[in-house]
Amino acid sequence: KDTPAIIYQFVSKDKEKSVVFVYANNKGFMGWLQAIKLRGLKADKKYKISLRGADDKTFAIPDTRGDTLMKMGLTFNYERMLDNDSVYGCFAVVLE
Repeated sequence: KDTPAIIYQFVSKDKEKSVVFVYANNKGFMGWLQAIKLRGLKADKKYKISLRGADDKTFAIPDTRGDTLMKMGLTFNYERMLDNDSVYGCFAVVLE
């Protein structure tokens, strides 16, 4: 099946940090996402979220609790994360 994106999440052993890599899997994707449900986080921890490599996009992503990120997901409010001429073709979400 041709999926629009390939997503990998890595979580530290103590569950204090995580990084999520989102790779465009076809030209039509270019970063449109509703939400990414995360796994393995501390439910009661409030994570500081930052983006890297999203074509210099800046978003005000509020600090969010682990249980919300695992149940509801990390939402991008239908923002386009990558441009047609994207230099990267991927971006990372860092949670600390």
